[in-house]
Amino acid sequence: MPFSLKYELEVLSPLNIGDGNSYRKFEYITKNGTVGFIDVLKLLKSNERNTAFMDYFYKTIGDRNFNWQDALKYAPKVDLEKYISYRVNVCGTSKVKGDVISFIKTGGKPYIPGSSLKGAFRSGLTRGVWSLIEKEYKKGIEDKLNKKDVKLKDLDNKAEEDIFGKPHYSPFRFVCFSDSIPLSVETLGIYEMKILNICNGRAKWFRGNENVDDSEGAKSIFVEALMPKSKAEGFFELKNDKNSWALNEVKNSWILQDAFEKIKSDALKYIENERAFYEKYGLDRVADFYRELQKLHERLEKSEILLQVGFGTGYLAKTIGRFLSTECLKAISQKGMKVSDLNLFPKTRRIIFEDGVPAMVPGWVKIKFGEIS
Repeated sequence: MPFSLKYELEVLSPLNIGDGNSYRKFEYITKNGTVGFIDVLKLLKSNERNTAFMDYFYKTIGDRNFNWQDALKYAPKVDLEKYISYRVNVCGTSKVKGDVISFIKTGGKPYIPGSSLKGAFRSGLTRGVWSLIEKEYKKGIEDKLNKKDVKLKDLDNKAEEDIFGKPHYSPFRFVCFSDSIPLSVETLGIYEMKILNICNGRAKWFRGNENVDDSEGAKSIFVEALMPKSKAEGFFELKNDKNSWALNEVKNSWILQDAFEKIKSDALKYIENERAFYEKYGLDRVADFYRELQKLHERLEKSEILLQVGFGTGYLAKTIGRFLSTECLKAISQKGMKVSDLNLFPKTRRIIFEDGVPAMVPGWVKIKFGEIS
């Protein structure tokens, strides 16, 4: 039966959902533990008659070492503070440099797209019923692998289509998350992220063309993200539009029965596996983060679920990859997917750092569903 619910989302670890853009070095300044984002177009328009400043600016904006202090020597009367559109706190790091991956916004305010929540919901639910669809799913992948002209992106699509049908007749068409109500920019922070890579059984860190033992020398990724404890609201629906398509043509609609419990079951297994992974490679603080997630999971109410959403969540959060055998991974790698170690895939994780220490993984949220008042 169709129904509508209100959802309340709480951010558990820094959450970035990007808009495809990044702030470059000339688009922000740092001050007193904050990052101020500059309305560059407004600044340039106000100083368009200052040819020396304009020439210097356009010549140097592509320079990795661009510095506003040098640029303003050509416009000493300009007060950058007047052109700051908004400020965000820097969280857990003393430095911000290079590009900053921006958070999606509407009217200048961050929001969580319903499509991101639906994607995480769908992935979790698919994994939650894996034991019931495994045979058919793997057969779909194998059938495609046997074709010479198959493209990598078609493998998963074909398997899903075999089980759930084409999009118009998929049970996931019932599922609808609205975009969240826009949040305040005060819920955003700037976080430092680095890439963990397991090499020869040891934890190393990505630094461009090599992996290093010391995380301090690794490449940093800076992201604008919703801070833990931030909350968002929206609406969730299971639709039933009998006028547009025949219900008897929907494939495997049973998957939606007890969906929350199936997602919980998958989330718990995923959390336990990831905790063991970080314990094995000595990332104790990240392992502690997962222990806390386990405890939270044990306290969940029937109407609550945990999901991992957004940028940096990785292959395991978005796919059924952890269920694939080494033989299947080997065959897929021959179609173009990069698999460096069949016995440990994926080897990489994106980690949020705090005070120079790997602390947590991004994108975990708790969602509570309730009646619309």
